[in-house]
Amino acid sequence: MIPRRIELTNFLSFGERQCFEFTDDEAVWVLCGANGVGKSAVFDAITFALFGHHRGGGQNADQLIRHGANSFLVAVEFEFNQCVYQVERGRDRRAPVQRVRRSMTGGWQDIDLSPFRSRDRIREWAEQTLGLGFEAFTASVMLRQGDADRIITATPRERLDFLRQIIGAERYERLHGRAHSAARRLRAQLEALAADRDRIPEVTPDQLAEVAAALQLAADRLNAASANREAAVARVEQARQWNTLDHAG
Repeated sequence: MIPRRIELTNFLSFGERQCFEFTDDEAVWVLCGANGVGKSAVFDAITFALFGHHRGGGQNADQLIRHGANSFLVAVEFEFNQCVYQVERGRDRRAPVQRVRRSMTGGWQDIDLSPFRSRDRIREWAEQTLGLGFEAFTASVMLRQGDADRIITATPRERLDFLRQIIGAERYERLHGRAHSAARRLRAQLEALAADRDRIPEVTPDQLAEVAAALQLAADRLNAASANREAAVARVEQARQWNTLDHAG
């Protein structure tokens, strides 16, 4: 994931719309300034836009609104897997604002979030698209201040969960599950076919010989019938010719 642009409006210490652009002409970007100017708020905007989480947790988004304002908005534009996305999250006077768009030729196209059924559809979309949840994202991709060693100090179970998300193990586990189900289904079909085969009575050599003799007898009779038919056809043709000559005389 490569951040490209972050816009903040009435978000934490930011008032009127502020824009941070991270262009490709620099290899490294640094946010610097005195304490309290809002450096951490830029990173809070990323996690809040994607996962609905910030330093204060995932609840009470009202505390993110700048004092004196009644609405706020964050917009995060980033590149991932050769696609550029823009995620907007905030609240206006009437309702929450949630939108995800993808850069297409000629402009932006909204991504349909209706297939996602959780209460936070953007978070579900981000987890599916990035392959990481909030915990794994902040432990591996965006290391928060004072939390850079989180993946090291985590419990073995937590570390395993982080690594599973980072390498996308869930996708392989789902594939393994489907392969296991298919193998079990095919094994059951094979066992059923084997049982059907076992129920078929065994054919003895004498029975095979009897069938072969019957087939040969039928073939001989067919040949004889064919010969008789050809002889009958010849006699009919001969009678027709004699009848024609008789009328001519």
